[in-house]
Amino acid sequence: MAIEEQFLVLWRSSDWSRKNQNQEWNQWREKYGDGEIDLSGANLLGRDLSGANLEKANLQNAVLSGVSLKEANLREADLSNSHLQGADFTGADLKDALFQGASLRDAILKDCKNLNPEQLSEAKELDGITGLEDDFIEKLAEIAPHLMEWKK
Repeated sequence: MAIEEQFLVLWRSSDWSRKNQNQEWNQWREKYGDGEIDLSGANLLGRDLSGANLEKANLQNAVLSGVSLKEANLREADLSNSHLQGADFTGADLKDALFQGASLRDAILKDCKNLNPEQLSEAKELDGITGLEDDFIEKLAEIAPHLMEWKK
């Protein structure tokens, strides 16, 4: 499936005004899910990707600022070098998701599933993140103190 088609299906499906956001995308993933999902460099600024199945998706260098990723499946997704400022990951499954070089300024990480401090330790920026438990933040500060200076 062409990369452009993947983007267009996700774009249509993630419109805030749609009643069943991301249903079209998730059905498309069920039908064509075995292929590579390449959304690298995609500009999805402010879209609603709540509940979207983005498992193993290549989202490197994507613009996902202000995006709702509530309850999204981001297992093994590559978010390296992505712009995730203000993104809402509430309840998202982040097992083995990659955040190397990603900017997560003001991101909401409340109730994320399968997220560990090591995943965030390679991010570029974490200023203003919210929703993490104190013990998670303490562990993150131990392994990547440079990312947590804003907390002082």
